[in-house]
Amino acid sequence: MSDLKQSSRESVVDYREKVTQLVKQIFPKTETSDDIDRLIQDRFVEGLYNQRLREKVRAKMLKMRQIETEKFFKIQDLINYAGCKMSSFDKQPFYNSTTSGTDALQNRSYATR
Repeated sequence: MSDLKQSSRESVVDYREKVTQLVKQIFPKTETSDDIDRLIQDRFVEGLYNQRLREKVRAKMLKMRQIETEKFFKIQDLINYAGCKMSSFDKQPFYNSTTSGTDALQNRSYATR
């Protein structure tokens, strides 16, 4: 399981699916266990391709585990955070699919100045 890594061309969501499927193959009897979700989170974070993203997401995961004592921090929360962080690493944010049309035009005008 520790050999599972995100490829350079694989999206964060696709990689998460791969991790989730592997964990469920190894532990088929546990459908919605918090421990399984934590295992998926750990494996997801450690296998992220981008080192900078891996460090940011790991820090967020550990921070949320300390803060959210009454509510369990789920893998989907981590995926959402990773997606936002990854898009902020883009060199040209105006080409980002999560940028609104008006922001894209504004960002493009700043980039060409």
